[in-house]
Amino acid sequence: MKHFITRSRILITLIILVTVSISCGGGSGTTYSIEVSPTPQEGGSVSPAEGEYEEGARVEVSADPNEEWIFSSWQGDVQGTENPVVVTVDGDKVFTALFEKKTYPLNITIDGEGTVDETVIQTKNKDYEVGTTVELSANPAEGWEFVRWEGDLESSSNPEQITVNKEASVTAVFERSGF
Repeated sequence: MKHFITRSRILITLIILVTVSISCGGGSGTTYSIEVSPTPQEGGSVSPAEGEYEEGARVEVSADPNEEWIFSSWQGDVQGTENPVVVTVDGDKVFTALFEKKTYPLNITIDGEGTVDETVIQTKNKDYEVGTTVELSANPAEGWEFVRWEGDLESSSNPEQITVNKEASVTAVFERSGF
């Protein structure tokens, strides 16, 4: 009888240990995957890019733009513009970090009378992406002549090119002819 009681205690102790082990997470909890990618790829990186996480976990995901790019927003299972973003794991998540090229304005002013034509050497818009080369042609009004460029472009050549790597301001200086 003594052996029976000892074996029963051992068996009960083992059952309790197994039950406690399972209830404390020693068993198989539900896990989900997170997959994040940058768009376009040359725009930057994300971290972590992927992983398996326990249900209920909170994961901080960062979008890190490369030089000349900015983070724009998240798209997919996570949306918004918060960066970094904290994702609560409640299912599989697939989302994208969207990046955009930085743009800068090119401000043109006129001193005297005339116009300036802007010819984009690379296709862009009025706020030019970093690295855009713009050709400026000064066109004096009748009775005026082009003298020089001032500001972020200093030259007397016409036409002249400027590469936009920051906000730039250029003044076309015209003087009356014959003075």
